[in-house]
Amino acid sequence: MNHTFSFEGADVARLIPFTHPDVTATDTLEPVEPGVWRLVRTFTPKGADAVPAAELAVECQTLYAADFLMVPAVNYNGNPFGDGKEPVGFEHEGQPWSYAFHRTAVPGGTFSRNKDRSFGLFGDRNASSCGFSCSLFRRGGQAVHRLIAPEEEMPRSYLKKGSLADGYREEVMVSHEHPVVLTAYLVASRGDDHAFLDFAWRKNFETVTPWFDEAAIWDLGIEFAQESLWCEDGDFRGFSIGLSYDEKAGGWKRERHYEAGWCGQNISLGCALLKDFLLRHRKISLERGLAALDAWTCAMLPSGLLCTHYDGLLGFSDMASMRIDGCNLGHAAEHFLEAWDLAARCGTDRPAYREAAERILHTAMQAQNEDGAYPSAFFPDGSVATYEGSTGGFFLPAMLALYGLTSDADLLASAVRAFNWYNGQFAARGYSTAGALDTYCIDKESAIPLLSAALLLQTATGKPEYLDAAVEAAYYLATWQWHHSTAYPEGTALHTMAYRTFGGTAVSTQHHHIDAYALRAVPDLLVLAERTGSDLWRQRAAAIWDNATIGISDGTLAVMGRVRPRGGQDEAFLHTRWANPFQVSEWLVAWPTAMRLEVLRKRTSFTGQA
Repeated sequence: MNHTFSFEGADVARLIPFTHPDVTATDTLEPVEPGVWRLVRTFTPKGADAVPAAELAVECQTLYAADFLMVPAVNYNGNPFGDGKEPVGFEHEGQPWSYAFHRTAVPGGTFSRNKDRSFGLFGDRNASSCGFSCSLFRRGGQAVHRLIAPEEEMPRSYLKKGSLADGYREEVMVSHEHPVVLTAYLVASRGDDHAFLDFAWRKNFETVTPWFDEAAIWDLGIEFAQESLWCEDGDFRGFSIGLSYDEKAGGWKRERHYEAGWCGQNISLGCALLKDFLLRHRKISLERGLAALDAWTCAMLPSGLLCTHYDGLLGFSDMASMRIDGCNLGHAAEHFLEAWDLAARCGTDRPAYREAAERILHTAMQAQNEDGAYPSAFFPDGSVATYEGSTGGFFLPAMLALYGLTSDADLLASAVRAFNWYNGQFAARGYSTAGALDTYCIDKESAIPLLSAALLLQTATGKPEYLDAAVEAAYYLATWQWHHSTAYPEGTALHTMAYRTFGGTAVSTQHHHIDAYALRAVPDLLVLAERTGSDLWRQRAAAIWDNATIGISDGTLAVMGRVRPRGGQDEAFLHTRWANPFQVSEWLVAWPTAMRLEVLRKRTSFTGQA
């Protein structure tokens, strides 16, 4: 079949006829809604006998020069930013990359655009007779979108950060009795990904049942913090970064590593205990919450920075080589301001909490670069280690929270300069960068401060362009969010847990697994739903939350033969071929618990009651 796809009078893409020496294709094409078509391609053998086949494809080529190409959650314009420890470009050794449908946030999804036009293609797993993959590359400046059956990952498969494994290409028997059916949706629109993502969301929408209600999640989170993470180590009072399994001891071991924000989330967990006292009147929560927060105020350095890894103060890590990152500092300042308010509501004034936040933020302001960027990392003496990447943007929500308390014009001016820099880079590139501390690449985490800051700036200034910026940041986060679920092989952890990928988000272009970090965006997505009047953002927020409850242990949950403590949950769900495919990380880290508790305490309607 030859067909041209048009939108608002402009030709956007054309369907490339299928050719194969042994297989023929019959197409059924029907419009679904303006700019969207459903294509059902049925493959049968040219002769009477069944034939083995691979690379059965639906292929479209754009009729515009594409400025930006994307495979959601996998490849952003060739992954040009970072240290190259993931697939880069759209071809490898002259052959286009192909990715399995379960690796991509939209099933077999590919997208391209220029400033005026866009085109997207994805597959329907339920209406296709086998698994499939996708490929996206340039041909003479135009984008070629390809959906391929059966499943393959070629010419190599990305199974571990920094290394490529052998590729694979499955083969399927094609017969007249059992034809291969490949069902695709094609979306033509203006020069953005909104219509593509919105339609994929509506088409594949499902409800993932949360494992527990909110009151139970609160109690399990508080119990995990109190019983599994709480540590008293020298001068330190607070929380371990998490639990790992000790094969020799045959049980879960608390790690001797203490972090203010990011993975350790000590200051957020301190806030959670203060909130628990207000909700449940548990005296131990007040005592331990204050003890942890007091300990961290003692980690302030003469430079005005926080020693975000308390290990250095206890002498079992090297202070001299420490890099104090903007992710940790931003989280710390934000939660110190919250802790100051919560402590007062608990009847205990703690001015040191607010002072700690102010010192951190003023240090960042003093080091702000001429272009507006805050440091991505400092050395302990206050000198700047680097400005590169989007990591300095993690200061923005705290900077604007302090402005809300003080109306200090200098804080607002600094935040506006920084937002203009980070958001300008994001808009020009189409992605944000280097949020995760263990990667140097394109990621999702560093866009969440942009979303928060845009909404806070709209509140502070009343300017509508900040709401527009918030919408763009939210759509970018949506490119990392799973728009479908898949089945997993029997015997794997994900099959045993009946894991659903829908609503979850992948980490970065270097870490191809799902985690719960998008929890930090949930409160902002709910605000965005109110301000735009679009229920889409409420749906996406709810899906993030529901997905992030999967795998929380009630104390009896056994995964991979190991019973987890109450409230414990894996950091990573290996939803695709990654590390130990279709299993879990067996790393019961602090941050998912802390972030669920943070979402709940930011919800004014949450009372802690079932």
